[in-house]
Amino acid sequence: MALLPDLTTGAINKGDPEKQNESLIKQLNEWGRQISNEGITKIFKDDSGTQRVLLGKGSDGFQGIKVSQEGYDVDTAAEDELVMSSDFNSFKIIYTTTLEFPEVAAAGAGSSVTEVVQHDTGIATTNGLGIVAYLNYDFDPGGVYTMPYITPIIDTGSIVQSAGIKSWHNITGSISGGTFVLTAYAINYSTTTPIPSGKVRAYVLRETAS
Repeated sequence: MALLPDLTTGAINKGDPEKQNESLIKQLNEWGRQISNEGITKIFKDDSGTQRVLLGKGSDGFQGIKVSQEGYDVDTAAEDELVMSSDFNSFKIIYTTTLEFPEVAAAGAGSSVTEVVQHDTGIATTNGLGIVAYLNYDFDPGGVYTMPYITPIIDTGSIVQSAGIKSWHNITGSISGGTFVLTAYAINYSTTTPIPSGKVRAYVLRETAS
């Protein structure tokens, strides 16, 4: 009987890549627990014969899962020669969402449009959390802009010409009553040009050690 079952995802959450990735991670974690419980160590080699993947206990006392870069023996590789290790403190995505905002009219003194998404993550504090977000305007479906995103002045109708800012997008996160709240802002300083409508794709991250 094989030590581990075949790794297949075609029939798992078909059509949903994010859920397929979650299923893969769950399978790997379960295999890691199985190997730990049985005191088994398994090392996999690549086509060149180099040991690249270790599941179990290494010769240096390491216990877990790690993968080395091409050309490095996973059992003896230094941390900077690894692709991943279960010992690394890394970010994992705990929530994703898309926030939609309408056009923001030319405002003179500036205005803001806020859209809030609430999701019960069970997080009691923002410690160890991070947010990565990307902006995409409806008129430019191929354009992707990292937030915070600032549009420089391209006309003379602005109240902050000395600062060189025409519009500004940002995103924040906070805890309210045990619920994590995301708020996307679109602020317009131009007196003549509106901010186009668009979407913000946001990823809430948490350190694996938190």
